[in-house]
Amino acid sequence: MHMNCLRVTIIIWGSVWGYQMRKYKLNMLEPGCKMMKAIGIFGVISLMFYIIKLVVFCFIFGGLAILLGIILWILIIVESHQDKVLNEQAVKERRKNGED
Repeated sequence: MHMNCLRVTIIIWGSVWGYQMRKYKLNMLEPGCKMMKAIGIFGVISLMFYIIKLVVFCFIFGGLAILLGIILWILIIVESHQDKVLNEQAVKERRKNGED
């Protein structure tokens, strides 16, 4: 998961500063599943702390679950955009080769 995040950052900053960089395709299937498990675990821990009246820990673990959810959402949006661009490039290439 860490390398995928790093690669997205490199692509974004490289495009901002105009560097010619190698581009990487973000694949969120495996890291996304792991993040969903972590979100669920943090949510259950947060609920457990709420039930036993430890509200501070409830907010901490609930906040971690929300933060991971937001990060996952952003990474999925980036992956979706990459898929859309790659599909458009494939369609253009097929039309150029007369395969369409």
